[in-house]
Order: sequence, then C-alpha cells, then structure tokens
Amino acid sequence: MTPVTTLAEWKAKPTVDVLRALLEKAERGEISGLLYVTKEGRRRPQRIGLTGDYRDDPIQALAVTERVRHVVNGMIDGNTDN
Repeated sequence: MTPVTTLAEWKAKPTVDVLRALLEKAERGEISGLLYVTKEGRRRPQRIGLTGDYRDDPIQALAVTERVRHVVNGMIDGNTDN
C-alpha cells in the first residue's frame, strides 16, 4: 500500500519541520525562550504565548516583536533580504 499524504499534512509540513527542529534544540537546552503566535483556521483568533526568558523579561519579547514587524513589513514590500 502506498502511503498517502493528506492536503492538511502537506500544508502543515513546513510548520511541523520547524517545530521538530525547535523541539530538538530545546531538549538539548539550546533554547532559553520562545515567543510564538499560532493561527488555527480562518475564523479562530490567533494564540500568542511566551516561555522562558521572554516570559521572565517581557521587555526582551517586545524588542523581538519590533524586529518581527520590520521583517514582515519587508516581506510585504518585496524585500527578500530578511
């Protein structure tokens, strides 16, 4: 029997790949904090979370969100250097 990949699995693959890589790093103790936003469908609100150093010192998280804003705006403007 040939394995079949569902459309949902195919669409989620890049996210799953990143999460697996982050989990491996976290298990090795290489990650001290995580700031994340998840989107769970079109009509559901996004979920935002902070762990570790970002939760302990939200000022660091605020600085990172400004960098994210800068990168996303560059993507919108067509800047591929980010």
